[in-house]
Amino acid sequence: VAAKPQVILFNKIDVPEARGRWEDEAFREELLSAISHRRVAAISAVTTEGVQSVMQKVARIVEQVKDENKEAEELARLDARAEAERLSSMRQQKEREFTVREWTAEDEASLPAHVR
Repeated sequence: VAAKPQVILFNKIDVPEARGRWEDEAFREELLSAISHRRVAAISAVTTEGVQSVMQKVARIVEQVKDENKEAEELARLDARAEAERLSSMRQQKEREFTVREWTAEDEASLPAHVR
């Protein structure tokens, strides 16, 4: 969960004390310094103030994550294809290193007696 994009919502902005706190620059800076991103918004669930804007931002984040996932999947496919080609090339190289010839009487004679 920690690796997923997050949006922090400061709710109850319709309450005067909460609005005053949100408008306090020192409070917002303290809040922002405690997190690793800047996706913070103030909303009121009661009056829906700020909700539409947050939903639009979240939709953009979701699309961005989808695009990043598509790119990562494509890179993984390309990496897998390249690895398969590399292994195939190595196998072909190994096959070229060996020669197949007919077993001869000389080969038979070179074996130890207990193996013949």
